[in-house]
Amino acid sequence: MHEQVDHLSKLPKNLGSLPLEDDLFYASLFMIDVGPAWYKHIAEYLSTQQMPLVLSKNERCKIHVNNTHFALICGRLYQRSVNGILWRCMTYQDVLSILEACRDSVCGGHFSRRLMTQKTLNSTYFWQTMFANAHTHAQCCDACQRYARNGLHMDLPLHSSLPLVPFEKRGIDFISKVYPNSFRRMKYIIVTT
Repeated sequence: MHEQVDHLSKLPKNLGSLPLEDDLFYASLFMIDVGPAWYKHIAEYLSTQQMPLVLSKNERCKIHVNNTHFALICGRLYQRSVNGILWRCMTYQDVLSILEACRDSVCGGHFSRRLMTQKTLNSTYFWQTMFANAHTHAQCCDACQRYARNGLHMDLPLHSSLPLVPFEKRGIDFISKVYPNSFRRMKYIIVTT
């Protein structure tokens, strides 16, 4: 307490008359340009129950119809899923960090775009262009391209059985899902021998 008073007593008496230099030499370095969030008007409508005046008639109607899918909790906007799970609505500035966290976290991995989007939804995050951003992110990642699962890969190897005498051995083999589907859209194969 006394040390602060000592410092104040050593200041010059005409300090108030000196002009302050508050100009930043590189002011543009500290400038942050953040666009409005995609959910700005929805959050405004849920908090005030009044439509923003800057919206067109179609946009106002769209917000009025879709507002039941959203909830405003403690100033944050959440979207309700079909299962009742609340997904936190994120801005586009946070998308890259969320996708990298889902890929590089302890439980993450280099997945396809569908699995990466599912992992993001399981982490309870949501934004409108999730699938497109996950697709772009997976295409740009070299490891995701190298370790992607091949669509024509069979899950289990086939084992053949050769009988020595006709009707000596009878068996039924069930083969799991076949990709691509047959021309009759059959998904499974059952073989009897």
